[in-house]
Amino acid sequence: MLVPVHIILSAILSLILVPIFGIYSLLIFLGGVLIDVDHYLEYAVRKKDLSLIKAYKEGMMFYRKSIRLGRPIRINVLHIFHTLEFLIIFMLLSFFSKIISILLIGILFHIVLDLGWLIKRKALKSRAHSFIGWLEK
Repeated sequence: MLVPVHIILSAILSLILVPIFGIYSLLIFLGGVLIDVDHYLEYAVRKKDLSLIKAYKEGMMFYRKSIRLGRPIRINVLHIFHTLEFLIIFMLLSFFSKIISILLIGILFHIVLDLGWLIKRKALKSRAHSFIGWLEK
């Protein structure tokens, strides 16, 4: 799913939850958006280029091409913050920290949106959902 969509939907969720979490709702927004930093890390490692602008443009081209073709382009891409292991670690840490618990709401919201997007496009296998699974391939 595109970053602007994550920004808009995470902002809406954060605003909806202001009555419950107050200013901490900002953490939901941050969790829902900043998790995508792993897309940039994957680009930087693969291309050996630290340009955030180039990484964003390549990501946009990838998603446009994926949508146009109706199928995944790259197979088994590792986005480390989208893995089951990362979620398990974050969930365990959430027992000890209110801040991490609230960040986790945004992260889980982001993951659900991504999974919906991937399922709709029959591209679920285009991303490694587990670090261990990625290592096996």
